[in-house]
Amino acid sequence: MKKAPPKPSDEELHQLSLEQLVEIIKALQGEVARLKEIISKDSKTSSKAPDGVT
Repeated sequence: MKKAPPKPSDEELHQLSLEQLVEIIKALQGEVARLKEIISKDSKTSSKAPDGVT
């Protein structure tokens, strides 16, 4: 599992350019989508029964 980079402080975020902030937002949106995909495939967190179970 990949180690997450350290969380930037509010001060560090305020010093970033608009382009850098946009890149961070895009990366986070991709990570959220990836995690939602994983959760939706996990039968323990799904209200739908696994295939073959009636």
